[in-house]
Amino acid sequence: MDKIMKIQTPYVIITDIGSTTTKAILLNNRENTPKLAGMYHSPTTVEKPVSDVRFGVYHAIEGLERLSGVQLMAQDSQAPVLTLSTDVTYLTTSSAGGGLQILAIGLTHFDSASSARRAAYGAGGVILDTFAIDDTRQAMRQMLAMRNLRPDMILLCGGTDGGAVSGVLRLAEIIRIAAPEPKFDTAGKIPVIYAGNREAAPLIEKMISNEFDLHILPNLRPEMQNENLQPTQDIIQQLFMESVMEHAPGYSHLLPLVASSIIPTPMGVQKALSIAANKESLNLFAFDIGGATTDVFSCVNNHFHRTVSANLGMSYSALNVLKECGIEALMRWLPQDIDEDFLRNYITNKSLDPTDNPRSENDYRIEHAIAREALSMALYQHRQMHYNTVKVGFLDKLSRGDRDKFEMIFEYAREEEKYFFSPSDVDVLIGVGGIFAHAANYRQSVIVLIDAIQPKGITEIWIDRHFITPHIGILSTLEHKNAEHLLANDCIERIAIHVAPSFSARQKKTVLHVNIESDGGSRLLQIMPNEFHYIAAGTKIIKLEALHGASLGSGLKSKVFNTALPVIIDTRIVPYGHMIRVEQEMDLYPAQHYDASLSRREPVIPDLNPDEWIRRIKLPYRGEINVNVGNMVEPDEIVALNRYNPPRLYILDNLLTYKLDPEVVARSLQVKVGDLLDFNDVYARIPDDILLPLHHSHARKQISPVRGKVEFINDHSGIVVLSEIQDYADKPVTLDLSERLGVPPKLAARYLIKEIGDFVYRNELIAKRMEPFRGISRPALVLAPVTGTITELDRKTGRVTIAYLHKPMEFKAHVRGKVIEVIPEQELSIRYSGKRMEGKIGFGNACHGLITPIEDQNDVVAGDLKDRIALLAFAPSVEQLKVIASSGATGIICYMLQARHMVDFLGFEPGIINTGYENIPLTLLIMGGFGQKPMPGNLMNTLRSGGNCFIDPRTRIRAGVVRPFIDLF
Repeated sequence: MDKIMKIQTPYVIITDIGSTTTKAILLNNRENTPKLAGMYHSPTTVEKPVSDVRFGVYHAIEGLERLSGVQLMAQDSQAPVLTLSTDVTYLTTSSAGGGLQILAIGLTHFDSASSARRAAYGAGGVILDTFAIDDTRQAMRQMLAMRNLRPDMILLCGGTDGGAVSGVLRLAEIIRIAAPEPKFDTAGKIPVIYAGNREAAPLIEKMISNEFDLHILPNLRPEMQNENLQPTQDIIQQLFMESVMEHAPGYSHLLPLVASSIIPTPMGVQKALSIAANKESLNLFAFDIGGATTDVFSCVNNHFHRTVSANLGMSYSALNVLKECGIEALMRWLPQDIDEDFLRNYITNKSLDPTDNPRSENDYRIEHAIAREALSMALYQHRQMHYNTVKVGFLDKLSRGDRDKFEMIFEYAREEEKYFFSPSDVDVLIGVGGIFAHAANYRQSVIVLIDAIQPKGITEIWIDRHFITPHIGILSTLEHKNAEHLLANDCIERIAIHVAPSFSARQKKTVLHVNIESDGGSRLLQIMPNEFHYIAAGTKIIKLEALHGASLGSGLKSKVFNTALPVIIDTRIVPYGHMIRVEQEMDLYPAQHYDASLSRREPVIPDLNPDEWIRRIKLPYRGEINVNVGNMVEPDEIVALNRYNPPRLYILDNLLTYKLDPEVVARSLQVKVGDLLDFNDVYARIPDDILLPLHHSHARKQISPVRGKVEFINDHSGIVVLSEIQDYADKPVTLDLSERLGVPPKLAARYLIKEIGDFVYRNELIAKRMEPFRGISRPALVLAPVTGTITELDRKTGRVTIAYLHKPMEFKAHVRGKVIEVIPEQELSIRYSGKRMEGKIGFGNACHGLITPIEDQNDVVAGDLKDRIALLAFAPSVEQLKVIASSGATGIICYMLQARHMVDFLGFEPGIINTGYENIPLTLLIMGGFGQKPMPGNLMNTLRSGGNCFIDPRTRIRAGVVRPFIDLF
């Protein structure tokens, strides 16, 4: 869309459509300089059941009309159809739907996958998960995760140019088989960016271009020591605008209303911050902490960098902050009267109810602890992504005046020129986001920023007081001067000056003299290490003098400045933590601002919805569907299964050795796609008229070392890709090795060329005897009769046993109903009747069973609960959960439990809430949240009368909310 150069209308509406909130501002443009005339926030409506961003925009503009008394929409405008007044220009930014969500896939977590993460972060991506060959998850589990994450796009990379191709082709095959679905139902094919070994690109194109919107880019890591991120980052941003954002529900209808292109929220923030940095030639770091992600922006020496810490946030990602930093890191910021259970329960409940707000003093304390750790980890990731920590040598120190004696030095390159800076070179820290805009007082914003970032030198602290930097940013694309005016007068607020000298950790003497002159006289502070002083707002002259080797930054020993802002003198020694005197001196949590009676929101007891439902069972990869359309099925019936592991891929690339011309390669290939190859079958023969080096002359025939089906052929290079033929034995097969070899049983083992535990294929050579034995001169070769693992060798009888050890993944119906759709080898749908009730969160896998109430926790004893669902009237302990699991129950329903017990039972911290696929003994369904409250009587009675039930524990809070549920039959 073409940009307009000047806004002519008397009013301007700018919205930022965020993950949870649509924030609208109204500008009065009647005079030469626009003025902020109103702000209104409305819930974003990108998720079901509304699934149309226009509803949220409509309600936000409706709120502006009420506040301003100005008619902004046409008389006939009605949601979702928006018609704006001719007096209005409309602009918007957006991060609705959780931002740009990416699956990053590479060969190894350390090398190529880490390059993929850096490319995605640098382009503003939110990484949902990272997959690699060295992933501890099995391929089947990887496929389930890929399918259930619903990404916006996939970034695939791996291998250096000219290296092996088999690994990255295997990853492409996993993507193809898993067939992940896009975040929004309105989307078409998922964009896949391939930025790996260029030798594999033609085969990647053949393998997945039909299923995905494939884009082939230069290798992210063309050589092991070099990265090339920019081309990939550029295409990620382009695809986000062209292929992802427009698929969000309602966006296509919003586009005709805007006067300029919709830009991502972080881009709007960056544009606004660049105005502030460039105007005053400042080095600044800004932190935009939201519910799901934390953006870090840095402008050092007029060079901008940005990263997104995808899963560090205040609501959606609060539980992941706990997972990443650890419970001890959060506890250190809190007074002793907040115990681990209170902290864990608060954070877990906040992640489940992202729009819930803090209500008590302790709620705010916890929110600020989360913010400190999220900001600190986000800053670390930003530095890791864009800056190198360097050691400065003796000569460097001499040339730099020993200015960084006690500070870290950071290095970065721009157009091959290196730049250096230290933390004390940062002039400004800016806080952006709800934690700052909605703080009970500005002092809370100050302490969160300085505790998290630990600035050095003399640093100003600013906040975006109304959280409107994205709005200012997009306005700047049309009217830069007006945006600059609004940023200075209605957006940025200077709230404090922080002074933190650098000094030796061993210093025991005074490090700073602070002389304060004001109308009330003057006073001198002699500052020792590990002190904190808050000098309140008011006109004053501050004179600083660093002592005993301390520095104020850049070798600065003294500084004098006038200010009316509060000034903080901070010589605390890391690690920082809760300090009562800091809270008291800053008056961080004045009691009158909180109402303890509102500290906890009571969970709403869900309604029971009787209806007909559809249960869709989709296999992770092609398998067996055991029913037909029209069949009636019972809950215990196995309706589908993946009998075997996903087919393996084999890369036959011997022809690459000979460096043949493409025309010769084409003549050499003897197979076509779809052919079946057995062991020792010829797949290529180099023509006799082609001269080969003497040491290769015996290898004109290229034979297959495995059995498989030809899936792809690269006529240019001669690479042939086979997929495994899965004709495994259903039962173990035993063969008499001694008889086949013609040797006594006790000698058979010496001729075995495979070992116990080796996986072998049918017709693969497993034993051979070449020398004559007892008059038998001909050699004896023993081929595997079936495909499987060699599980046993009986040295007394000379018998070998081969069995396929994989346990099939079975899918039960779990409901009683009628099959209404079958897609052979892929999925089926069952229609059934039931009364449905949603829960808060679930873990495990889908299950069914007879509901069995347990009223008293003393009744939890080892017993027979086989195939039953335990309905608990109380909040269980982890020991009680384990006892019920050992009793054969298939599931547990409870109202609440302590989050600590959940973690102990699961064996891991959940982090991002995308649950329902955990490998645990039974299914766990939590109806109300986390705490100690028993199940309400009316809910207990409703569920007690349910009889048989079906539980689907799948829970997702981001990228399309999915709640677990129970269906009563």
